[in-house]
Amino acid sequence: MKKPKILMIYTDWANNEYRTKNKAFGGVSYYRIAKPAQYLKEWYDIDIVGPDMKDKFGSTVEEMWTKVFLTYDLVWTKQIDNAQAAAALLFFADYFKKPVVLDIDDNYFEVKPDQPGYQYYYPGSQKRAIFSSTISLVDALAVSTMPLGEYYKNHIKKVHNIDKEIFVLPNCNDIKDFPKPKKRKQTEKITIGYMGSITHNADLKLVMPIIDKLLTEFPNLFFEVLGSVNSQSAGEVFEDLNEKNLDRIILKAGTPSWDGYPELIAKQEWDIGIAPLVDDDFTRGKSHIKWMEYAMYKIPCVASKVYPYFQPIDGVDVINGSNGLVADNLQDWYLKLKNLIVNPALRQEMGDTAYEYVKNNWQYSQHAHKWKEAIDKILKK
Repeated sequence: MKKPKILMIYTDWANNEYRTKNKAFGGVSYYRIAKPAQYLKEWYDIDIVGPDMKDKFGSTVEEMWTKVFLTYDLVWTKQIDNAQAAAALLFFADYFKKPVVLDIDDNYFEVKPDQPGYQYYYPGSQKRAIFSSTISLVDALAVSTMPLGEYYKNHIKKVHNIDKEIFVLPNCNDIKDFPKPKKRKQTEKITIGYMGSITHNADLKLVMPIIDKLLTEFPNLFFEVLGSVNSQSAGEVFEDLNEKNLDRIILKAGTPSWDGYPELIAKQEWDIGIAPLVDDDFTRGKSHIKWMEYAMYKIPCVASKVYPYFQPIDGVDVINGSNGLVADNLQDWYLKLKNLIVNPALRQEMGDTAYEYVKNNWQYSQHAHKWKEAIDKILKK
């Protein structure tokens, strides 16, 4: 039997010059496009495309989308907020009667003023309106968390009076893509690490009073930040810290794309990883990626008690106390981090447990059937 043909499109190639030049993608498209596509090839004939759309399908909009919809049975794309691109996609999809799925892993209606995306998605902006219209017109949405799905479902119903089909497909892990963790040497120096994009300054600032307190209490403690704080935001994030502690805060650059990112994390000598989140509609749409990535290097994680970390996702536990810790308030953050700082055996045990738990419960190979069930349902309509 001939396999259905599916085109998966990643759109974050334009985020920086490196990605554009090298046709590369970031972490979002790795988790939402590249990895699902790899495991869906068992059931479907799948192609992935990014900035090379016109190279592969035609130089004009009409030629490009005509060829796409004559070739593929379904188009699965990351979010589109460009009016011309969205209009062309939806027009030709309707003309050829082919379904389109929009994959979303952030709450674009709740982006906060201190985040880069706010300049595009502030209330009343054109992109916000285009995005709202687009999610109402595609055949289905795919989201990474239940709160995200519920938010978009309610928005589309309230604004457009449409009951939209939304599939919750959680971000997973592929252990083969991460360098094998090295056994950590126990030294006097203890390092707490944090990695993330520049959209998390408010989350990081949330826990900085505790990091400052612990740096004061433990002269052998260091705090390293990978990728999430730049020269513009550093002053705001660290403005209330004791000046004597600033020389034990190290800022490191991330990678411009997913390429080399797992290897960069592997080089960090972190004893503890943190995943702070302010509890609001935006962060409840986030997923448990940081915990999974820390786990790949057997780094014990302390995370905020916010949806993606402390509740089961589709029946599968995330942080459960043995494979990581959740903190409910600042005092809780202090006690749990301090316990890990003074207890190297606990750090090792929790890191080992997290690694085995993610390996045994959160692999794409174990969850790919959820994408298949969604696709099959859409194709049968």
